[in-house]
Amino acid sequence: MFEHSSPHAAGVVIVTDLDRNETTRDTQQCVHCGAHWVMVKGSGKPHVFCQKCGGNTCSNPACLSVCYPEKKRHDDALKHGRLIWPGR
Repeated sequence: MFEHSSPHAAGVVIVTDLDRNETTRDTQQCVHCGAHWVMVKGSGKPHVFCQKCGGNTCSNPACLSVCYPEKKRHDDALKHGRLIWPGR
């Protein structure tokens, strides 16, 4: 059984090599664009916490320039019948 390295993991990636050895890693998800990344302690890669919506971001410039959470974008797309993404 896999133990999560973080209580706030958004997902899990399981990688199997040719010898059928499995490596399991927790992922985080960007609250703005929905991208996932593998959490690596001490990697030095910055991931910025959005103070407006209270979620982690992938640090993509478009995600840092405007706070437009994925859930709200999805709801707006259903309401307007098209995907809306400010700044792109």
